[in-house]
Amino acid sequence: MPSTAKDLLKKEITVEIVKNYFGQKYNKKTKKKEDWYLKRVKEFADMTAVKQLDYVKQYFEPLRGKSVEVVDFYLQVLFPASSLKDEHIVFASSLKKLTTRTSESEKLRNLRVNAYSQNRGLDVNNDGVVWKSEIKTKVQVYITEGLANKEKDFECGKKEDKPNTSEVSKCPEDCSQCVDYADVVSNPKVNNQSGDKNHNRYNKAPRTRSNGTKYYHTGTDILAVVGTEVCSMTCGEVIHIRKDLPQNDFVKGYENANSYGNTVTIKSKDASGNTVYIFYAHLSQVKVIVGQKVKHNDVIALSGSTGNAMHVEVKYRHVHVEAGKSYIIYGGTSGQLKCRLTERLNPEDYMKTKFNDNGN
Repeated sequence: MPSTAKDLLKKEITVEIVKNYFGQKYNKKTKKKEDWYLKRVKEFADMTAVKQLDYVKQYFEPLRGKSVEVVDFYLQVLFPASSLKDEHIVFASSLKKLTTRTSESEKLRNLRVNAYSQNRGLDVNNDGVVWKSEIKTKVQVYITEGLANKEKDFECGKKEDKPNTSEVSKCPEDCSQCVDYADVVSNPKVNNQSGDKNHNRYNKAPRTRSNGTKYYHTGTDILAVVGTEVCSMTCGEVIHIRKDLPQNDFVKGYENANSYGNTVTIKSKDASGNTVYIFYAHLSQVKVIVGQKVKHNDVIALSGSTGNAMHVEVKYRHVHVEAGKSYIIYGGTSGQLKCRLTERLNPEDYMKTKFNDNGN
């Protein structure tokens, strides 16, 4: 922010506008490349990278010696006034929606509103406000994606082999059958919440109830921090969705101990021509409608923890995936009707990535 830059440099600054700094941007709506403009502080732009680090250090000096979360480091740069503060609305689309920290100065509250448009990507549930917890969720996504890349082996000077994106799918264009399966999330990993990944896989290792009885998991849980894009594993048609449960309400979003939360169910025909239903649960947002045709790897939702996963520890948040030969619709009213698969199958049979006997 210019005001922060002025404080750091301890002098008046020059804000300059640079056209197409990284080249033109592609507009998904117009499907054209368009000009865009970068606003930057000239004094910083003229510095060497090493010199800039001296000022980066100043950003974080207020955090020295304090016990802070990663989100506070992020906010110390993004919007310092929200760093080291309890849960509150960081940005809002209007002053009317800025219902927290009402004793702040009018200038600061206006800054929170003005900054919303350029930070609307942090608004997980698109309700016009960005809570600190939503930013924390996004930061966790960035960290998880970064760690996923860290697991890859890179050698200096060696070109990474990239998949051949020119390959034509064997699946029919009308989505009537699927022969090339996809992963539900990028770089999928089985949830290891109980210390044994097989407890969270379909029919693999028995779980134990509080009364001592044994049972098997009905699907496979794939780790995904809240807000991760969830992809359809198969081509097919959306036959049921549920999307009424709020991700950011621990009471209403939980519903009850048997709830799958927000869900998507897709009817497909597998590579052998058999009808199969794939069920995705605990979603934060649903991105499809009933009757919509989807191809494998199309984004159908964002991951979450709605339903009985609401109180699961953050690092174990996941997408619950099931497969079955049939389904039933039950309970609730219009918009709240629930779907449950019957004659269940192993959902891992319809995943691109295959796991070994230990779930790795």
